[in-house]
Parts: sequence; C-alpha cells; structure tokens
Amino acid sequence: MKDIVWANLMKIGAPAYTAEDKEYAREIQRNMGLEPLEEPLYTEIVPPEKAYGDFHPADDVNEFTWHCPTARLYVSKAMQPILGVAYPRWASSSLCGSGVTHRMGMCAAQILALSALDIIEKPVLLKTAWEEFKERKAQQDEPPLLPDGLKPPVELRWPEWVTRPGDEWWIPPR
Repeated sequence: MKDIVWANLMKIGAPAYTAEDKEYAREIQRNMGLEPLEEPLYTEIVPPEKAYGDFHPADDVNEFTWHCPTARLYVSKAMQPILGVAYPRWASSSLCGSGVTHRMGMCAAQILALSALDIIEKPVLLKTAWEEFKERKAQQDEPPLLPDGLKPPVELRWPEWVTRPGDEWWIPPR
C-alpha cells in the first residue's frame, strides 16, 4: 500500500501554494520578529522511511491497522524550518483557517483518490497488499485487549464529578 500511495504522491506532488498563501505565512514570520522567507511554506517530499523522525503522531490509526492493509500519508501545512527557530503552536494553528490548509487537504485527497482508483482498477495490488499484511501480522500481532463479545456498559450515567449542562442524562434515556 505504501508504494501505491508513494507513486501517487510523486504524480501529484506537494501542495501548490498560492502567492496569497505564501504572503500569509510570511506575515506569521514577521509577527514572530523574523525576516520572512521567499518560500515560507515547507514543500519538501520526504520518503516514508524518513518521514517521522522524532514525530510520533497520536491518533487511532494503530487500532485499525491490525485489521486490514493500510498506508499512512501526511501532507503537511508546515512552515519552512529556520535554523534555531521553533515556531509556536499558534503559527501552525493559524494556518488552519487559511487557504494553506485547503490546498494541503486537496493535495491529500487527490493522492488518496488516485490510490483508491489504482486498487479498484488493478485487483492484484489489493491482493499483494493483503499478502504483505498477513505476513507482517504473522510476525507481530497485537490481539484486542477486550474479550470477544464484551458488551459496553451503556446503562451507566455520566460520572458524578462531571458538572455541565446535560450531565444528568443517561445512555439510553430513562
């Protein structure tokens, strides 16, 4: 799966940011007291085996990767690194409401759509992905921690220390 997604990333390339996107990022750099870069947004494509470094995302991808073949894709809205500068969280967060994030999302969507089409049009790719998945899972498996058939305790109310509007409701309603 990784190779399918990688091939489509190479076809689509990094997000194509507009002059307006770049100026917005430069304004962030100015607000930080930095000399704005000509290319303020990071567009380098990093091979999957080198992509994470010290970055270990927290998400639920680990929960479903034990059940089917998957590939992980990150298309970043990152500011261009500047030696000795650590961008504060607000710098990245402010990009979320801008065209930068829209172009990042569109880029990722195109890559994933092409990858899905490849799998649909070439069933051997899915067969190969399942074979690799089964081989890897045989080498290292992490069975579910909860026993099969466990019913969730949905009849419990919110804990008594939760005090907010609606804290008196139960699932299912009484």
